[in-house]
Amino acid sequence: MDYEVSQVATAVHRGPYEDLLVAHQAVRAWCAVHGHQIQGTRWEIYGDWRDNPEELETQISYLVG
Repeated sequence: MDYEVSQVATAVHRGPYEDLLVAHQAVRAWCAVHGHQIQGTRWEIYGDWRDNPEELETQISYLVG
């Protein structure tokens, strides 16, 4: 059986959803500084709901090469 190995650049954003762009920008900037090319696929994984937006956690991930 053959397997393909993929690399993922990930950050965890803590705070309101409307601030997610900052986390995306940080991951893209980190990739650029460290020579990782973003492959186009990205996703967000949302943590458990909290009434206080400051307690929300969202994982931001980008497939990199």
